[in-house]
Amino acid sequence: MRKRPCAAWVLACALALCPGCARQPKGPGPLLEIEQLGVCLHIPANWTVDPDNPWRFKGKDGVGKVLYEPLVGRDLDGCVDDMLRADGGEVISRTETAVDGRPAREVLCEDRENETTAVRLFFPVGEMVVEVSIEVPTKEFARQQGLLRESLRSVRVSG
Repeated sequence: MRKRPCAAWVLACALALCPGCARQPKGPGPLLEIEQLGVCLHIPANWTVDPDNPWRFKGKDGVGKVLYEPLVGRDLDGCVDDMLRADGGEVISRTETAVDGRPAREVLCEDRENETTAVRLFFPVGEMVVEVSIEVPTKEFARQQGLLRESLRSVRVSG
């Protein structure tokens, strides 16, 4: 029967054309999928997903996490401001960017007390704002920032 190979080919083409996580992002390391949010990304190479919390990942010198917060009458920037204020730390830079055509903010933060620097990506999904954050010791940031940002650029949203 020749219909099965043809059907498989049609399905493969359809998946390749669908937006979001069906279209696997390119990135440096393993793929992390948060099905509840419809978000996926490649975590940095040589990092692993935390077996106790699949919304967190870790490397030798750093940690990453995926969080979300309801918009509740706020716009993206208002929600980002509230999330940043709740975590403390000093905002070093804030850049407008996009994730799958959605407005996004990339924020570089430094926590002098804990001597860590984080790159944080915020973007809307439905009625919430999702944050993907990757943090490393400040002394390691200059060496690792390219890999961290490559991971954030791999973020995709389905739907």
